Amino acid sequence: MLRPASESIVVMTDVDKFINIFEGSYSAYGQTRKTNEFDERGKHKTRSFIIKKRPTKQMFQDHLMGKDPALGIIPINEENKCKWSCIDIDVYNGFDHKELIRKIREYKFPLLVCRSKSGGAHVFLFTDNFVPAALIRSKLKDMAAKLGYASAEIFPKQNKVDMNKGGTGSFLNLPYHNALLSLRYGIKDDGSAMDLIYFFEAHSKVKLTEDQLSKLSIQEEKTVDNLLTGAPPCLVTIAKQGIPNGQRNNAMYNFGVYTKKDFLINGK
Repeated sequence: MLRPASESIVVMTDVDKFINIFEGSYSAYGQTRKTNEFDERGKHKTRSFIIKKRPTKQMFQDHLMGKDPALGIIPINEENKCKWSCIDIDVYNGFDHKELIRKIREYKFPLLVCRSKSGGAHVFLFTDNFVPAALIRSKLKDMAAKLGYASAEIFPKQNKVDMNKGGTGSFLNLPYHNALLSLRYGIKDDGSAMDLIYFFEAHSKVKLTEDQLSKLSIQEEKTVDNLLTGAPPCLVTIAKQGIPNGQRNNAMYNFGVYTKKDFLINGK
């Protein structure tokens, strides 16, 4: 679809801000392409792959303009640092983004929620400069557990990637593909969509310095059963909120590991 020249110019002037927010690896980027096959839900199956070339400004601009395929960026760079990390809540139907944001506000977490392509949520933690991937992943994993999504994937998926030996890390499809008409938008507290300018403003309010991130505390609630005092945040959350669908065996295994360690080995 052809866009009015004025709208195209707006997107083009926003591209530098967008790149600054979602900067990542300089060695590779990702793409997801539709195939001619369909899954049981009637959705096109896709094929994802990594291209070992530097993502260019033109690729970011094409992404915002809605050209296919959309751009996927690997958040972890060659120094094993990141400017952003993401909880990937992979839910396809009826996800309540507004309720998720309510919980984020209740815990006062510095997070931004975007609608994912599947209708789930990408929950972002941002910093103003590159920080160690291990630090930002650790903080976001604790927040994911507190929000009830301990089993959700965290991007980057690794604390370290040896790119000198051919490693690349995993990519995430960026929001705001086809920015002016996108379904992958940031979400306001009332559940409505953020346009790109509003997203930039929201980002500036939640991004942290490395020092702020280091000092960020994810407190355990005082009502936690004494038997779980000191347990990993994911187990504490599961004990309070119940085991997510399809995670029973994994949860019971991890409760077993924790119990063995604290009661048999440590003599708790």
